[in-house]
Amino acid sequence: MERFATNQGNGNRSAWRHYLLVGAVAGLVVFWRLGATTLEEHESKVALAARVMIQPELWLLAGPGYKVPPNTTFNHWMVPVNNGEPRLGKTPLPYWLASGVSMAYRWLGGGGPAVNSWTARLPSAVAAVLCAWAVLALGRRMFSPRAALLGALFLASCVGLQKWGRDGRPEMLLCMFVTAAMAAFYFAMEAGGPRGRWAWMAAFWVLLGLANLAKQFVPLMVAWPLVAYLCWRQSASDSGPEAALRRLRAFAISAGAGVAVHVLVTSSPVLHWWAPVGVSGDTGTYVTMALAFGLPMAWYFLRSRAWRAVAPLLPIALPGVVVTLALFVPWLAYMGRVFPGYAEDVFSREVTDRAAGTGGWAVAGPWIYIASLATMTLPWLAFLPGAFATGLMRRFGDQRRGLAYLLLWCLGFILLMSAAAVKREHYILPMLPAICLLMGHVADDVFFSHRWIRPNAARLLGLPYGLVGVVGVVVTLVMWKKSGRDARWMHMLIVSLLAAVPMTAAGVLMWRRSFKSVPALMVASILLVFLGYHQRGDLWDDRHTVADFARTAATIVPPAEPAYHWNAPQSKTVFYFGRDIPSVQSQLPGAKGQPPAKPAEAGLFHKWLQADFDAAPWVFGYSKDAARLGPEGYRPVLEMTTREEKRLTFVLYHRLGQPASVPATMPR
Repeated sequence: MERFATNQGNGNRSAWRHYLLVGAVAGLVVFWRLGATTLEEHESKVALAARVMIQPELWLLAGPGYKVPPNTTFNHWMVPVNNGEPRLGKTPLPYWLASGVSMAYRWLGGGGPAVNSWTARLPSAVAAVLCAWAVLALGRRMFSPRAALLGALFLASCVGLQKWGRDGRPEMLLCMFVTAAMAAFYFAMEAGGPRGRWAWMAAFWVLLGLANLAKQFVPLMVAWPLVAYLCWRQSASDSGPEAALRRLRAFAISAGAGVAVHVLVTSSPVLHWWAPVGVSGDTGTYVTMALAFGLPMAWYFLRSRAWRAVAPLLPIALPGVVVTLALFVPWLAYMGRVFPGYAEDVFSREVTDRAAGTGGWAVAGPWIYIASLATMTLPWLAFLPGAFATGLMRRFGDQRRGLAYLLLWCLGFILLMSAAAVKREHYILPMLPAICLLMGHVADDVFFSHRWIRPNAARLLGLPYGLVGVVGVVVTLVMWKKSGRDARWMHMLIVSLLAAVPMTAAGVLMWRRSFKSVPALMVASILLVFLGYHQRGDLWDDRHTVADFARTAATIVPPAEPAYHWNAPQSKTVFYFGRDIPSVQSQLPGAKGQPPAKPAEAGLFHKWLQADFDAAPWVFGYSKDAARLGPEGYRPVLEMTTREEKRLTFVLYHRLGQPASVPATMPR
């Protein structure tokens, strides 16, 4: 890797080596024992929808609020189904890809279930590698090949890609398509002629549509950083780099202040200005958000006369918007047609209510993203402060176009997601490629060019990184002894000992101001940690107890007998059980309209069983449900306690008593 990283004179000839190296690192991180662990709850939702698409006999059940659409092949692929209910909150591309992979797996003779943890996660793993390659391509256009390589390797070996590239949820697909779209837009701006610009802009609109097909509406947030970047370009063209930099700084500060005001107003009831004037909370929240983001952008747009930069893009923008919308809006419209009223309620809850913090969504503070960003960029966290600083520094004026673009990309997602009421750590994942590329630019300066960080200052980084390996060994040793010499911590102790060697060597070399081999040693150490952990990831897989419980229950419950769940089941229980488990409450009188009230549940359940003794011979639930089920003659025939979810005890209840051949409990 040292030869790859220092070869600056033949960037084009070394390109294939860089792509090979980045692909190998990212591939090892995300593909190594990809299917060894059990699917978690949200992954199981994707897997369930994919399974119904290729097993149409598992179709929708009648439920409150909607009518079952026709049981056709087209609807099998259009309607995601989770436990007999439509799952309309997410656009269907992740389900289509997971089902397509599963069909190919079955066609190639794969053993076991067609949809499994490996097939459900494969699209995300492939997207992670493609995302790392897109970052490398974008970085080579912005910076030196070496800086681009470092940025791509940072992404390929960071915790964020390791976590979400190995997860079956839509997040990595969304991140990859947003990254590719942002790269296409930058390539369009840098194109030498109109034909190249139009081609890249066409690719941008298609990729943006695919990003929305992976997870709707989130990719539209790229509009804010792209408009801001056009403002900067026009300002630099008209007023020169110094004036453009001053305006960029002013815009960044004012946008941050606007978001701070928005968060303060919406989170403090005393500042809810809309209540005295009779405006709804949703409207007041969105007006406040529009002002917080709109006023700084309006000032920047007018001050830089950015309409001159926007005008050349309009001929392709109008058909481009049509293409983008055509890739995901028809699915939303079709869901609204086959589930009239129901789909609109789901879309409103998942988009507008989530953003405004209404409809039962809990409002979280913006500091969640500070911890999220710090976690996802590990172990390269030391370069994070510099990543936000370089885009606003005069000394890097010759690389301002790339730095400004990446900085606005990061700020756009952080500020917009901070303004939304509901916050999750993965919501800012689409900015991870940009921040990694900025950190790669900083690392190139630290290790090689020293335009900002001089060797004497750079060597100070060697101390914490040199101690990481030693501290890691000490911590795992302490945890091993504290856990009673648990085999899991013994395994991690061996892994940490191996990984400490290259990381400590990197720290020593940095302290001695010998930097060329440091990136290779650090990446090697990180790979050892990831590969070592996932080699025995099953030791840490607490979800396997739920899967074992559901699989064992499938061998106990006869296929011809119905099985229900007291209240809504967990998706992973349904997936590993192998067939739908409707909730008891959905079957009670009155459930076709609205679920029965809690006080009436027991009486309605008793009447239902009295009317039909064989109605629900098997009921899944938890140990706490015995108080409701015991009086009706239900007894546990299978129990299992899991370490996750506060040590819940999963129970299979049977009304006719416990078969003699079935164990009452199972070991974890």
